[in-house]
Amino acid sequence: LQYELRTYYEDKMEFVYTIPWLPTERGKSTLCQALTYAWSLPSGETENIKSFDLVILLHAGDLRGQDSVAEAIKKHLLPIDCDVTSRQLEEVLQAKNVLLIVDAFDEAPNEHEILHQLIEGKLLKHKTVLITSRHNFLQNKLSHFHSTAAVEGCNYREQLEHVKRYAEHKKIDSAPFESLFAVKNVQDLCNNPLNLTLVCLLIEEDTQLLNSRTALYTSIHNIINRKASERMHLTPAEVEESLLRPLYRLAFEANQKNETVIREGSFKNVEHNVVKLVKQTPFDRSAFIVATLREIHVKGLHLEMT
Repeated sequence: LQYELRTYYEDKMEFVYTIPWLPTERGKSTLCQALTYAWSLPSGETENIKSFDLVILLHAGDLRGQDSVAEAIKKHLLPIDCDVTSRQLEEVLQAKNVLLIVDAFDEAPNEHEILHQLIEGKLLKHKTVLITSRHNFLQNKLSHFHSTAAVEGCNYREQLEHVKRYAEHKKIDSAPFESLFAVKNVQDLCNNPLNLTLVCLLIEEDTQLLNSRTALYTSIHNIINRKASERMHLTPAEVEESLLRPLYRLAFEANQKNETVIREGSFKNVEHNVVKLVKQTPFDRSAFIVATLREIHVKGLHLEMT
């Protein structure tokens, strides 16, 4: 079982950190992936995580429709032809020193009895369980945890290091990027590496694009439109009409409901081209990883309506 899990993690995670200038282990999910990947590697530098016989990484959605943690592991982590039964998995989980990581509780907070039993210690009681969630989704369960931690945004030093790495990777001067921290319209975006990268992309094109928040969102919209049209061999107008506007409306509706995840079922009323794109990719959810990205799409709808 150790071999199967380590092989799975190595195969899946070796391409997680593909951008050389982007710092790893920054968000909740990447922290989970980093822990799991470290356990799968032979290096002696990760002895702490290797104190566990098994490290199991599941997404909260993996537990949906399953009768046990063992069944979720068998379905989502092991090869189809693996001859380990669910009963054998249950016995191993009970006998071994196990770290069970369940990522993204907030994407399914009320759907999984198994997840609530894990948190409350009614299931796998003497095992180490690590749960990640956005704020406010686990407040009524915090008393069940021995400790809690929060993932904070980048501080100024980390932001500066990020833009310097970006400039070095692009082989360009870092000065224009370093000056963006004084721009009022983008200061609150800079503590997130993804948003900071988007801003760096904009600065490469034109620093005037940062003069207002509306100009910022419009510019991001234009970049997405242009790159999509180039990749899909469509005109910008076709991308706007067939893809972006329906997505704006989905984002707006999600924002109205204070939702951070759009599931595949939500696409049923969206135009055919968007549904076709969703069906071509084997996933059952599309996540606006940070609220700011959702805000960008909502702003796109606002710009369209005005």
